[in-house]
Amino acid sequence: MTEKEYKQCIAQALCPEYESMLCGITSEHTFSPGFEKQMDKLIKRRKKPYYSLVNTVGKRVAVIILAFVMVSFTTVMSVDALRKPFISFITNMFSSHSEIKSDPEDSKQYPATIEGKYDITEGVDGYSREITLDNNSEVNLLYSQGDNSIELEQHIVDGFTGYYNTEGAAIEHIDINGHDAIGWFDNHNYYHLIWNNGEYVIVISSNIGRNKLIGIAKSVQKVE
Repeated sequence: MTEKEYKQCIAQALCPEYESMLCGITSEHTFSPGFEKQMDKLIKRRKKPYYSLVNTVGKRVAVIILAFVMVSFTTVMSVDALRKPFISFITNMFSSHSEIKSDPEDSKQYPATIEGKYDITEGVDGYSREITLDNNSEVNLLYSQGDNSIELEQHIVDGFTGYYNTEGAAIEHIDINGHDAIGWFDNHNYYHLIWNNGEYVIVISSNIGRNKLIGIAKSVQKVE
């Protein structure tokens, strides 16, 4: 008997047994709330502009290596500030995106869960409103009107980390109701604003233009 014939005999003998074992598994599994929450965040993350940069292990490793190289050779890299402190935020800037996260030294003073919900109160007449994510740590709303869209995110401060498309972006500071907001255009012509409103991290993004979005951002208030 050749080696090829031997392998075929083994497969013919074992495959029916394996198939019968798989068919016998009929019980349904209920996933934990924590697992469901992570799946919701994963699905949402796939829609982000930066997802293609980190959607494989190789790309994530490349980002980590890039971060290490930038830390080691800041004198030869064309990055204004690798670790740049903002009010309640720390930003790690890379060539094509930035990591913005809450400062762990003061994040514990804010609510640990979503206790009050914020929403846009002006400038969205005629827009449809959809809740895309709602859990104890994050609420996301999507407003749509034709080709225009506005996405509003509310996050708890503790443990907040976001990855944003800042390739070629000029980041500016803008006052939103007395709070320091970080604003920038990404390379898809979406303008983004992120700030700590004294309770939560608020992120608002849209393709309607900078000035219009700033006006809408200033109307974000607690509604529940």
